[in-house]
Amino acid sequence: MRSKMSIAGHPIHPQIIPFPIAFTFGAALSDLLHLWRRSDTWYNVSTWSVLLGTIGGAAAAVPGAIDFFTSLTVGAHRPAAIHALLNGSFIGTNSVNAAMRVSGRARSGRGLATALMMTAIGAGLLGVSGWLGGDIVYRHGVAVEPAPPHKHRPGDPREPWQIAA
Repeated sequence: MRSKMSIAGHPIHPQIIPFPIAFTFGAALSDLLHLWRRSDTWYNVSTWSVLLGTIGGAAAAVPGAIDFFTSLTVGAHRPAAIHALLNGSFIGTNSVNAAMRVSGRARSGRGLATALMMTAIGAGLLGVSGWLGGDIVYRHGVAVEPAPPHKHRPGDPREPWQIAA
């Protein structure tokens, strides 16, 4: 079923989601580098990555929610609801993480340990949610426009599925 939130037939939600994914896993990597090198640079990279991942996740949630309410096929409601709950949990976890980092409470000690754990939890939530999102698209056909059928030309020895459009 075609997405209601699209530009020139291309769904918006899948165009936005690479950004929060990249920022979130970048934050996890820069957190590890911060632990290893004890560098403020890597802490700042993590802080910005968490903040931008949260903003990107919230931006992706808007077209995702519109697709949820307007473009779901019958079998996709349950996985889409779980996908939405995981993404909401990700945005909530990352929002607290970003607030801790920006305020400076995550620079050392328990605050840093909490922020690192929240980054790992956010990455885990996003990983599972992304897998479910792929399942919603590839298994249930949400936000996918069916390809037009290929026409078999008389006298062509190839099977219809072998003929390029």
